[in-house]
Amino acid sequence: MLRSLSVLALALSTALPAQVASSPDEPVIPLGIPPTERIDVTGDLIADLLITGHTDHIDTDDGTLAGWYRRYVELLPGSVILMRSTRNNSGLYRMAEGETLDTAALARGFHFKQLHWSTPGSPVRFHLLQQSFGMDVPPGWYGTGEYYDEPMVLKSTFGGRTGIASFMVRFTLPAGTILVDALESLQVPATFGEDEDPPPSPLPPGDPFGFRNEREPQVIIPAGIPPDIPVDLDQDEVTDVWITGRKVEQGSGHAVFEQGIRAGEALLILERRDDRGHWSAFQLPLGERLEPMQLEAGLREGRLRWLKGHDHAVLQHAGDNEGWRLVQGAPSTLVYRNAPYGRSQIGVFEVHAEVPGGLLYLTPQAFVPEGQVLEIR
Repeated sequence: MLRSLSVLALALSTALPAQVASSPDEPVIPLGIPPTERIDVTGDLIADLLITGHTDHIDTDDGTLAGWYRRYVELLPGSVILMRSTRNNSGLYRMAEGETLDTAALARGFHFKQLHWSTPGSPVRFHLLQQSFGMDVPPGWYGTGEYYDEPMVLKSTFGGRTGIASFMVRFTLPAGTILVDALESLQVPATFGEDEDPPPSPLPPGDPFGFRNEREPQVIIPAGIPPDIPVDLDQDEVTDVWITGRKVEQGSGHAVFEQGIRAGEALLILERRDDRGHWSAFQLPLGERLEPMQLEAGLREGRLRWLKGHDHAVLQHAGDNEGWRLVQGAPSTLVYRNAPYGRSQIGVFEVHAEVPGGLLYLTPQAFVPEGQVLEIR
């Protein structure tokens, strides 16, 4: 069965959550795996996705639990999914509510190594529903804990035609219906989003602080102004820091490109004043401590201050073949203050800058409730 979904009828689905309560008259999907559905979201009448599933059988001593029915949405061969590929923002590309497909913006993300397509032929599944079965096991569909509340983007190539499309996957409970909503589709060149250079790899799950092999080939970020990258230090879905880019005029028609960091609306950066009255970022080296009394005295005497929204330049590119260079005095470990989930805390994050490649990313190092000793160990 092939289902082609119209943009007009489903355009309002961006406002719907992934999990939806079943309507009173919605029939419950019977026990088992329903027939596979083939879904076209690019509008070429060729399926891009499957709504399908499989059965996992389990041997138990008492035989009460015999297995699980698993249901999911799966990409078909010829389709790839859009991924974010910065060290601080990896995984599926999720569109903001009301955002539309913008090929120029996407091309800019590909150019600056912030986006990439999933590997062709590799399985991509959105696990949505499951149901156990066996002796005395009550029937009923349950969510898997995976939610896809924002639209995603895929690219498919079939028969010499390539298109990209935004879509959402939803499911209803307790009925167990899986829905795929097509939002928008555009035709693009077959090579759209492809690049000879690989994107930066995300931080490994077992290496959250970025201790990596120093001989790993560098990612080459082109000269220019990359799109801003949001960084959430606390996993509270609030942007704490932005990795930003800008062009700085230096007179006589000469300009350089800079990459740096800027505190978000909910975060303050600690600065210190030197003997000449110049302010710069307060840096906390490995093994040193910031005592509560030291911080309080510095703020009271005007030697320290919390600053909001200031740009700290880290990397610079003159548009030549030498690549990116570190800015003199670029910060490496910055102390911050914020209040995730309403709890005031201070912390420190490290700024990683690769030269001449130009990759810039941040890793949290330590945080404590405000009023306690801050230290990187």
